Amino acid sequence: MDAVTMLYLFGPYFSTPYFLAILIIPLIFLILMFSLESKIIYLTLWIISLILLAVYLICVEYIHDKTSRQLSYIHLSEEEFLKKVKEGKDE
Repeated sequence: MDAVTMLYLFGPYFSTPYFLAILIIPLIFLILMFSLESKIIYLTLWIISLILLAVYLICVEYIHDKTSRQLSYIHLSEEEFLKKVKEGKDE
């Protein structure tokens, strides 16, 4: 199984820990920022962790959307598929 198929089949199972991570990791950095002396380092790590986790979730959703659109073309005949591609319409 390739990675795209795995993400499509197990997407909800892979993304749930990352939704939790988007809450837990920044919270850890926020607590460290207020409890330790070097606040700028933890503030930077906090911002970077938020950005990286958000980018990952956006990429997973994009791959899932692209794969589901491609799978919707399976049941079409060749003529219907060519017509849909020429029109540029996605359902």
